[in-house]
Amino acid sequence: MPLTVLRNDDGSMGVRTALRVLAWSAFPAVLLGLSSLAAADPSASSGQAISGQCAACHGSNGMAVNSQYPNLAGQNYQYLVQALEHFKQGDRNNAIMHGIASGLSKSQMQALAAYYSSVQNASCATSKKK
Repeated sequence: MPLTVLRNDDGSMGVRTALRVLAWSAFPAVLLGLSSLAAADPSASSGQAISGQCAACHGSNGMAVNSQYPNLAGQNYQYLVQALEHFKQGDRNNAIMHGIASGLSKSQMQALAAYYSSVQNASCATSKKK
C-alpha cells in the first residue's frame, strides 16, 4: 500500500508529515529487528522474550497449570533443543507443537531452551526441601 504524502502549496512537506513518513518507513525495520532478537542471541533473556506462545499451554513461568501439558521450567537444555527439533522434523507426533516448532529457527530453539532450563521448577524445589 503506497504512502500518500500531503505536501504544502510550495511542494514541501510539513514537519509533522515528514516525521510521519520517517516513522512509517522505519516501522518494517523495527519489526525485523525485534523478530531477529532471539536469532542473534540464543540466551535466556531472548528466549523469555519469545516464550509468549509457549505460555498458553506450558504456563507463563514454564509450569503448566494443566497436567495434560509438560512443565518446561528446569528441563535440560539439550533435551529441550532436541525435542523442538524433533517436533519440527515430525519425528515427534504432535500437530500443535509441529506447527509451533516449524516457525522457529535453530537459534530461537536454543534461546527458548536456555530460558526454560534457567527457570527453577517449583515442584523440584519443593521436593528437594522435604
